[in-house]
Amino acid sequence: GIARGILVRSSDTHLIVSLIINAPSLPHSDHFKSQLKSIPGITGIGMTINQDKSNVPLTSETKAIWGSMDMTYALNGISLSAPAHGFFQVNPRQTEVMISTIAAAIGEGRYGTVFDLYCGVGTLGLVLADRFDALYGNEISEASILYARENAKNNSISATFEAGDAATVTQRWTRAGIHPDLIIIDPPRKGCDSEMITLLKTISAPRLVYVSCDPATLARDLKELSDLYTVEWIQPIDMFGHTAHVESVASLLIR
Repeated sequence: GIARGILVRSSDTHLIVSLIINAPSLPHSDHFKSQLKSIPGITGIGMTINQDKSNVPLTSETKAIWGSMDMTYALNGISLSAPAHGFFQVNPRQTEVMISTIAAAIGEGRYGTVFDLYCGVGTLGLVLADRFDALYGNEISEASILYARENAKNNSISATFEAGDAATVTQRWTRAGIHPDLIIIDPPRKGCDSEMITLLKTISAPRLVYVSCDPATLARDLKELSDLYTVEWIQPIDMFGHTAHVESVASLLIR
């Protein structure tokens, strides 16, 4: 069929609905638009074209039918924008809990240089940026990095964001003489590859905060890091309500 799924994103100020379709265009799009526009508070209607034979629902081919496909979220006193089809934590309320958990992991002190790896639109680093002297963020998606830079600018935060492979960009920073006091890492469900694990050990940042959406790959990666880091604690967070999935924040301290 044409309809593969529906993406709904909401915040205190935005409500976006996008139909994921297995076709180059949406039949009866005007009728679809007129029906959805009657929903109170809706700010954007779109379609995501996905004709791939895979279980990955979202692609970069997302088009607005009406309104804007950008979301705005308020977290810890700053405003963050993200595209509806891009990566952003799916549960804004529990994202606040996750941020407070990360804040507990980094402790009371102030940090000189911080690497925020797999940073998306800059969420984790930017909301905690008042604790850092210098923030460097990396994400493979160029579109997400453009949003991260704009989010930093809009909140008057000085930060460096760079698109590209995480290991490649991180190595470039360290070869330029940039050495982090803290690394916040939030990889995809598959966790860190062996190159990134080796790089984390080589950098040997005094503190590492690992955010994970898959306990199995988290356990695997923590085992690989355990010869250099002590796992102080791990806090699960119910980010994905009514599912078997769980988010976790692990606090690691170098030995």
